[in-house]
Amino acid sequence: MVERTFELGSVMTLIGNMNKQWEIIHIPDKPPFPLHQQPTVKVYAAVIDPKHANTLVRKLNQILPLENLRHVKRVRKQDLNEGCINLSVILCLAGDSDSQLDIIPQEVVDLINSYNLETFITKVCKYAPLSKEEWIEQCKIWPTSYHPPT
Repeated sequence: MVERTFELGSVMTLIGNMNKQWEIIHIPDKPPFPLHQQPTVKVYAAVIDPKHANTLVRKLNQILPLENLRHVKRVRKQDLNEGCINLSVILCLAGDSDSQLDIIPQEVVDLINSYNLETFITKVCKYAPLSKEEWIEQCKIWPTSYHPPT
């Protein structure tokens, strides 16, 4: 007999026998995905001046923390040619359509306007990496954090 129950947002598969004893055999954390096909979500981001990075990140974390994307780093650093660097910051989640500018919260729009930011839509990985291999693949899209199991 197989029974499914919900506990703390996870699906637990339980097996019962004649004595009504139950044993947890699997608690899925996230569905398995091939390394090169990690699920993503769209976000609004902007290239920023490195002088304003600390201030912008602090304000964005106060206004709109990325609660469901805690594994994603808010800032991406890209090395350009001749020692120049490019910093991009995640502003907020984007909708499914690339033209939904009206879903950006007003506080974020105010930051965009006050720092003259040009926004773009990009993708970040939806789930935290479970292995070093996943983390390496995810960082090719946008930097994430990886905490190996202890």
